[in-house]
Amino acid sequence: MEEIKSKEIDLSTLQKLQSQGTKSTIYTDGDICYKFLDGLYPNEKRDLHRKFLDMAGIKIDNVLLPQDLIIEDGRLKGYNEIFFKLYTLIR
Repeated sequence: MEEIKSKEIDLSTLQKLQSQGTKSTIYTDGDICYKFLDGLYPNEKRDLHRKFLDMAGIKIDNVLLPQDLIIEDGRLKGYNEIFFKLYTLIR
């Protein structure tokens, strides 16, 4: 699991998904899904960040783990994963 800086992601080139999480905003470029955790408290993001790092390299059948962690100012802002065409895009 790699870390990418949030400023490296150009949101203007991504499409916002119609279905959104209750504590996140989700975008796609058609291949990758970008999930921004904008509804979590700082301590929740810190705990999730630690859990993601602990799971790095683990392979579990039928479990989708993040490909990359999106970091801003040293803190978890979100993550990306494979985009499945089952999601609906906002047009």
